[in-house]
Amino acid sequence: MRLIVFSDTHQNTAFFQRCVQQAMEDGPIDALLHCGDGVRDLDCVESDLLRANPHILLYAVRGNCDLYLTQYPVTEMLELQGVRMMLTHGHTFQVKQGLGPLASAAREMGADVVFFGHTHQATVVKKHGVTLINPGSLTSYAYTETAYLEVLIDVHKNIRENFIKRHLK
Repeated sequence: MRLIVFSDTHQNTAFFQRCVQQAMEDGPIDALLHCGDGVRDLDCVESDLLRANPHILLYAVRGNCDLYLTQYPVTEMLELQGVRMMLTHGHTFQVKQGLGPLASAAREMGADVVFFGHTHQATVVKKHGVTLINPGSLTSYAYTETAYLEVLIDVHKNIRENFIKRHLK
């Protein structure tokens, strides 16, 4: 299974569209996850994604800059390829001060993996038995060169992360 994970796109729809197009050119996408702050940016790529794969799964949560978009949850639990995942922006867990509260909450909810944003820093950390992954920010050049994250999950539930840099083909 191939997941593409974005966070903190902050209405940079032109670059977001280019990144999604590049991800589609690199192979079939089974699910796209958006960790908030620019969650409505999905509107500009949804039809292309569905045209390429009518069965694609789309998950999104709202971030601190998406406060009025109450149709999106703050946290969502999902299971893909047998892996239990938590999707959140992270601001409600104060991730800028540390990842302990997020890891503890994820463990209590039975998550194997958490995808989060808010810090704009691409990260993979294991804490309290949970893998915490931040895809970085599509729009933040100050912290990272990462544009988005590709995640591959095999039939044995092994997860491989591939941070995709801003330098697109």
